[in-house]
Formats: sequence, C-alpha cells, structure tokens
Amino acid sequence: MMPRPLQIRAPTWLSRVPSAIARIVFARRINKAISLNPRDPDYFRERSSLYAKRKEYPRAIADLTTAIGLAKKPTREYFLRGAAYEDIGQRDKAIADFQASLVLDPDNDVLRRHLVHLGGGLPRASINRDVWVSTPVCRAHSWFAQFLPALSDF
Repeated sequence: MMPRPLQIRAPTWLSRVPSAIARIVFARRINKAISLNPRDPDYFRERSSLYAKRKEYPRAIADLTTAIGLAKKPTREYFLRGAAYEDIGQRDKAIADFQASLVLDPDNDVLRRHLVHLGGGLPRASINRDVWVSTPVCRAHSWFAQFLPALSDF
C-alpha cells in the first residue's frame, strides 16, 4: 500500500525507485502534497531532490529557494542549493550558500570541508580558530589538495 501524499519522504523512497514511470508517479504525489500544503518546506526540498536527480537544476534551485523562505532554520536547504549551484558551475553562488548554511550550523565539519574544497573562505560567525586550526582536516588539507581533482566524492 502506497503512503498518502502528505506522508511520503523522497530521499528514502526515491532511492528505491528504479523506473522512470515510478518517478513520474512520485512527482505527481509530491505535487499533490505541495498543492495541499504549500507552506511546508519539506515538500519543496523533496521535489528539488527529484529535479536534481533528473539534472533539472534550475527547477531544483527554484524549489530550494522557496523552501529557504519557508523553513525556520534552512541549513539543509542552503546546502542542497549550494550543491545544485556547484553542479551547474556557479561556484560563487555555491560558496555563498555553503557559507550561509555554515552560519546556521557552525559545528558542521562537512560544510567546512566543502568550503575549503571549493576555495571559499569560512564566514566569520563560524570560525573557532582554536578548534579549526588544530583539527586534522585543516592540517592535512594542503597535503590532500593535490589529490582532490582525482576524487569525485570529497
């Protein structure tokens, strides 16, 4: 039995969907969920993951922008929009979104590493010099930087 539209969650459900037909069904369900509850940022974020999976980045970015406006603490939405900008080659916008996400969640090491990888600076609100300079990630980054072009999942 399929869950009702207001109960679906895209990332787990969508990962188990191998066919294009099932993705179309999911798109219809998520669109119905959005029409029933247009103030819920989760549905826009989940639909954006469907668009990103189809490489429809402008639509994914539009949905994430809507989700950012609706969410109380849009850390994940900024991160996902930054990843979409990064995928289409808009590095400056990606860095800005990653920095905005890091301001909201200053202890997120994944965001820090992603910003360092892109060559973006850390926002002042997120810098804790004693912790950041002493972490192995920071000390080892210059050595690993030579291998970054070969690594796709850094």
